[in-house]
Amino acid sequence: MLVGKENQASAVCSDYGQRLLEAVQETPEINDFRIRCPGKFRSICFLHLSFAIDVPLDLFHEFNSSDRIGNVLSAGQMFSRSRRHNRGGLQSLPLTPGLLEKLIYLMTMLENTRGFQAEGVFRKTGSLTQQRTVTEALLHPDFDCTTFAWTDFSPHELAGALKSIISHLTQPLLTSALTPLFLEAARLWGCEAGGGGGREDMSPMDLLAYGKQVKSLRLLVQLLPAVNRSLLKQLLRLLGLVLEHVMQNRMTGVALGTVFGPIFVPSVFGEAINDPHCKDSNNFKKGCQEAILLATRLIELNDKLFLLPITLLEDIRHNAKEPLRPEAKKRQEDKDTSRCSPYRWSRRSRRSSSPLQTSVRFASLSSVSASVTSLQTPPPPGAVIRDVSSTTPSTATSTNNNGVPAKLLNFV
Repeated sequence: MLVGKENQASAVCSDYGQRLLEAVQETPEINDFRIRCPGKFRSICFLHLSFAIDVPLDLFHEFNSSDRIGNVLSAGQMFSRSRRHNRGGLQSLPLTPGLLEKLIYLMTMLENTRGFQAEGVFRKTGSLTQQRTVTEALLHPDFDCTTFAWTDFSPHELAGALKSIISHLTQPLLTSALTPLFLEAARLWGCEAGGGGGREDMSPMDLLAYGKQVKSLRLLVQLLPAVNRSLLKQLLRLLGLVLEHVMQNRMTGVALGTVFGPIFVPSVFGEAINDPHCKDSNNFKKGCQEAILLATRLIELNDKLFLLPITLLEDIRHNAKEPLRPEAKKRQEDKDTSRCSPYRWSRRSRRSSSPLQTSVRFASLSSVSASVTSLQTPPPPGAVIRDVSSTTPSTATSTNNNGVPAKLLNFV
């Protein structure tokens, strides 16, 4: 009897893990909803994310516009400024659409010239003088991508210039606000990146943890500002090509993760710049390992990272059918015309938006769910087992794992 329940519990975990991994390409319909209701789009993403990792409540209110994230001075920025002071390097660089276009062109040149096959690409630097020449040219206001002598520089010098510019961005590529959540998602599945083996070789609990991790990373990518998301997508595409030609360039996924860990998570390595003694601490070593694991996982997932989870798609489609109330329309107009609009932060205006519709449900405790707990480490007292059902969406009145009523997440 007990064996039968454990087998049933294993089947439930495997099925749930597979459903967490189900995802599709973004459609024009979804992109339209993202543009029309950016606040509600983020709220839905955060709601789904909160069932996998802990999301700080202040982040729900901090993301007050689609492409601007309010942050205090981050450790990543301190790290960048420290490097500029000590090495006389680049100034802090905002990621503008113009700079994004130049970096994408640079990565396209590395693809077209098959620079991704060069041995040690992104690890070897080439001539630092030549690398600096490329960097300064890219940052010049009158730089013309079509007339620049790209072939005068080696793949290592072009790749080095790309790394240098990305590492000197004012905000880290993953942003200061979301980087801790990216790291938490990386901890969900602790197997070594690049260890080999497919999903069919995973235990039910490993598949469940892996499914949570992938879905969390997909949701976090959707929360990035548009320019960051575009740059990350193009960068991972290039790194994916590097990974595919590992026999020529000798750059494995872990090797690339080691190179890009400090670029994706500069805050961890910034501590070593400000305090060299912390290099010997266990916390620093653990932070470095987590940053490398995160970078490796992002590189290995590559374009799969930008797919939309099926459950997210269902909620977006249901919410897209809900018309905006007159007060919400007025607030959206005021946000477009006045930065000082009282509608931006008013609690009254937030209540005027239509309720968030979601199909997320809590599972009731049963003999099967009790058996599931036997497959993993016993949860802390008071922990609740949650699941996602395919029932018809309705107004969310439940709470997430932070105790936040879903109905309160009524941003537009």
